[in-house]
Amino acid sequence: MKTACVFSIDDAYLMPFQVFFHSLEATKSIPSATQLYILHDKSLSGQSINGLQTFFAGYGRKASFLDASPLIPEDLPIREGDHVSPATFYRLFIAEILPSDIGLAVYLDADMLALRSVATLFNEPLTELVAAADHCSPANEIRLWGERGGSYFQAGVLAIPVQRWRHQRMAERFLEVMATQRERIQWWDQDVLNIALCNHWQRLPVWFNVCEATHRALPIAQVKRHAALVHYSGSSKPWNAPRASWFTAHWDCGYEAVFHRPFNRRALWWPWLRSAARSRLIGQRKSCG
Repeated sequence: MKTACVFSIDDAYLMPFQVFFHSLEATKSIPSATQLYILHDKSLSGQSINGLQTFFAGYGRKASFLDASPLIPEDLPIREGDHVSPATFYRLFIAEILPSDIGLAVYLDADMLALRSVATLFNEPLTELVAAADHCSPANEIRLWGERGGSYFQAGVLAIPVQRWRHQRMAERFLEVMATQRERIQWWDQDVLNIALCNHWQRLPVWFNVCEATHRALPIAQVKRHAALVHYSGSSKPWNAPRASWFTAHWDCGYEAVFHRPFNRRALWWPWLRSAARSRLIGQRKSCG
């Protein structure tokens, strides 16, 4: 059976995705025989698709673009003001979208950066319905499973046995969770996956998905020494953060490698300062009220 590397992007994530993909190639993370698939809808324009094909060709790659929108329900559990789009739910329908000859799919969020190779993801022996990294978040475990806790994984990196998902009709299960357990869903499709796959997931090394919760929970020296995939999982991303950190500095290097110019972080300062000043002013008015 064949393996696939799957992404889900729209025009808003076009530039960050290119930086991420370059880092995957630079670290030799995707085996040469692995097929690339981009899940999308009309929010990824034809112009962007053409540009990405040219971009992939520069690495000797070719991707298939699959429109996932016909499978997505209209009433998704997304609240007004959330920083995600319907594209984040596309991973739930991978088994219905990918060709029948794909046996293993590795799904990767677009807001990441590879620091070390993760090629072993593509031959991960799967004994459960998904392999993922622990979220390192007891609060989310208690939120979903009560005061005795449970398990909770981060859905930005998934190794999926596609045919098993298809045979067990997992897409129907995900739709059922969204329809019947909406009040439990806070973190979108990640919660859907955790509810539907409770006790049926196996752990990847946490270094394959170093998200905000990970580097809050572990010593930064340990994270620097072992991190393979850095996941900018919060609302503050390297491309909208006015200050560079250890993680954004690595992303800046990736940006320069792709676009052959430094990332202009200074351009983000004035909007950030105006926003901060406005917040302080509002706070002062409230305290005087």
